[in-house]
Amino acid sequence: MYQYSVPERWDEYTSLGEVINGTKFVAFKVPLKKEILSAVHKNDRFGPEDVIEKIKEKGHVLGLVIDITYTDRYYYQTEFTEKKVEHEKIYCGGHDLPSDAVVYRFFDVVEKFLIKNKNEEMVVGVHCTHGVNRTGYIVCRYMIERLDIDPSKAMEDFNKARGHSIERKPYIDDLLARKYNPDYVMGIHPPVLKEVKNYNKRNNYSNTQWPGNKTHGRTPNSLTLNNSSHAFGEQDKRKLYERGEKEQVEKESLRNRPHSAREDKTGALKERQDYCGSAGDSVCSKEKGTANRGPPVDARGRDMMRDGRGPSEDQKQK
Repeated sequence: MYQYSVPERWDEYTSLGEVINGTKFVAFKVPLKKEILSAVHKNDRFGPEDVIEKIKEKGHVLGLVIDITYTDRYYYQTEFTEKKVEHEKIYCGGHDLPSDAVVYRFFDVVEKFLIKNKNEEMVVGVHCTHGVNRTGYIVCRYMIERLDIDPSKAMEDFNKARGHSIERKPYIDDLLARKYNPDYVMGIHPPVLKEVKNYNKRNNYSNTQWPGNKTHGRTPNSLTLNNSSHAFGEQDKRKLYERGEKEQVEKESLRNRPHSAREDKTGALKERQDYCGSAGDSVCSKEKGTANRGPPVDARGRDMMRDGRGPSEDQKQK
């Protein structure tokens, strides 16, 4: 089954790198839960407990793990939190350049942790699927924009510590164009993407849409809205709203009309007949010259029997 399959090329990468020079970051590939590791050779297994132990062997204490994969299937967060290691999930799709929303959320999580544990010598573990491209890009963004490290130097230090180099050219080109960001303010950033269940080969690992701009039951987004049946204009919405509002007002007007025979028998009574329906809610009997008053009402037209008050003595005599 897919949820118990080992990620592609997972075994081609080393499990864990060193702490990156000048930072508290350590990058590693995604650890796997036991159900998935059962398909991995014993010597190549790497789970959450192994992350904690291997970092401890290097002389560090793991305080926080930031998971930037785009799924929750690889392991259980409790495998870290039960060991007193904080865990943060940030959904970040692969292949495409991570959005600023994802990057700034990462910044916030790191800043908050470092402020809270400023007197503790704990490291921050970061992983995507292989712990190289997405992890490298986001960690280097932090090094460049928050620590004022030269882009080339940041990538060099990351590649050396991880033992693998960032492979994707768009990531590298974007990082080279980055610089220190003095305007960053913790907590102010765009919303972060949520998990999309159909993130897989079939839709080319797209974070936002399926091939052919089909939403397949998902809520339409800005990329698919204008090319799908969900493209409903504001003008159309306004027309529907106005029409519905008008109909509602007319219904309320007729519904609140008192059940009284004192209405104008030439106009209002005819309108009342039409409202009650031609099938038979008798309103008037011209042959007898009398009218069906219906239940007793007060001056405001409220049904007195329904309210439990009953008709007055004057009304009983009429």
